Amino acid sequence: MKFKVRKASHFIFLGVGVVFLLVSFYFVGNYTYEVVTLEMTRLPPILTKQAIQYRLSPSTQEDLCHQLGFSNDDPFCIPGASWTKNEFHSVLNEYFLGRDSAPITFEEFDEILSKYRYRCEEPHISNVGTERFRCIYKIHYSVFEIYAAFEDGFLERLYYPTNGS
Repeated sequence: MKFKVRKASHFIFLGVGVVFLLVSFYFVGNYTYEVVTLEMTRLPPILTKQAIQYRLSPSTQEDLCHQLGFSNDDPFCIPGASWTKNEFHSVLNEYFLGRDSAPITFEEFDEILSKYRYRCEEPHISNVGTERFRCIYKIHYSVFEIYAAFEDGFLERLYYPTNGS
């Protein structure tokens, strides 16, 4: 008989402990939700990873300004300047794709950004018979990641992943 009473008391103690934990989780969860909700109302209405300002290291910024041929008073090259990813992408798109002259070749593109090349895929022949391949360039710890697509040795387009960083 003593054995059964002791076993039942263990179950009662365990049940009280589980109820206590559930009630604690409920109150902690509600408090956390209220604090997070309050803090979220203080943020600007649109805050995405594309809108966050990033600052390049001085050596990377200096190298890119030199490679792209920008002057020291260019907004892109002011020491300590910071940009959103969209601003950075616009600078690169304007420089590489906004030219009135002949399209840039892979060799010209890679000469400028070779220091940041992560990898290039092997060229392959597309359905329309052109040779195509992509290269990935990572600048500043992958914060500014650039995918460059080449067709028949010329830069076709730049695109930028939006996930992760």
